[in-house]
Amino acid sequence: MKLRLLGRAVSVALVAASVQAQDSGPGHVVQGEGGLITTLVIAPSQASRLYAATARGFYASTNAGMTWKKGGRGLEGHSALALAVDPRDPATLYAGTDGGGIFKSRDAGETWSPASSGLTALYVGAIVIDRTSPDVLYAGTEGGHLFRSSDAGGSWSETSKALGRAALTAIALDPTHPGRIFVGTNGEGIFRSEDAGATWTHATGWMRKGTIWTIKISPASNSVIYAGSHDGFFKSTDGGLTWAPSSKGLRSYNVLSAAIDPSSPDTIYAATAINISRSTDGGASWSVLPVGEEIYVSTLVMDPRSPSVIYAGTHLGVIKTADAGVRWGSLDFAAPPQAEAGGNGATHASPRRAAEKEAGAQETLPSLPVVRHPHVLPTPGLPPLPVAPRPSG
Repeated sequence: MKLRLLGRAVSVALVAASVQAQDSGPGHVVQGEGGLITTLVIAPSQASRLYAATARGFYASTNAGMTWKKGGRGLEGHSALALAVDPRDPATLYAGTDGGGIFKSRDAGETWSPASSGLTALYVGAIVIDRTSPDVLYAGTEGGHLFRSSDAGGSWSETSKALGRAALTAIALDPTHPGRIFVGTNGEGIFRSEDAGATWTHATGWMRKGTIWTIKISPASNSVIYAGSHDGFFKSTDGGLTWAPSSKGLRSYNVLSAAIDPSSPDTIYAATAINISRSTDGGASWSVLPVGEEIYVSTLVMDPRSPSVIYAGTHLGVIKTADAGVRWGSLDFAAPPQAEAGGNGATHASPRRAAEKEAGAQETLPSLPVVRHPHVLPTPGLPPLPVAPRPSG
């Protein structure tokens, strides 16, 4: 079951967990030296604050990814599969983990406390906050369970037992229709509820089966819903009652994440197992962005106040563009010696040495070759990327 919930990461050789960034003009890469980014979020009320997780640790940035700080005390032994940030307080967040249940942090991820009271399943693949009532959260787990908390994670109760047995992999709340929830599953498609999860309707046709990685509701109309799946990208124009394929131009049908431009709702970005693609016509057609092929992209997040700024979690770390995907680049991976302050919570300006130091206390890590990834456009004058193993698509 753990492998199912990890989904995007099951075949990755996760060998390190440090992240770093340095501003380098229009776009730059935040290095996760060999570590696949399992989840990445941006704080709704403070867009310069980012949180990222790998199989080896948790990291936070307060300056739009320019520098990162390692946190995660209390999460040891668990990987965060899903993160959610309180829209009222950018320092309060929740993590769904691979067997440890749910944890909560009130200090921007520095420390974490268990928040799983009432959960009967502890592999948590999805967690969301109701932005209209931020003390209300939903968490999806293995075994087809959807849990609800009405006290900011203090306690949880199951909404119903009508979701089958497949692990829940995605949750979307309709902000304009209280009580309407969409959930995606690993193998049983999409379910919709109109009453906050008390009862459910199973999608028909294309979305009755299959593994769903992401569900997005158009900011222009809650009748328009998008879903990324292991079998392509799909669109509904009737509030999720019926669905149609919307994958023309995609070079991989394994769509792991998506982001919609709120200022131009027909502009959609899709993260796939080999690249990032963009549609400007509501998913009718797609073009590949110049990040190129063979980059496993697990998650996308967009700056809500500046939609041209997009971050993507990949098997190379976190990549960033500031011009809507026109340019992406690499960064200086070296760091001055004085930036190598030790200790949990130190700013990680030298991720290679930090990872080696951590590895020395835990295990021997394989050496990573330093070569330029052939499909990432370099920033002139900056050195190449260390290439991590890429998951199978």
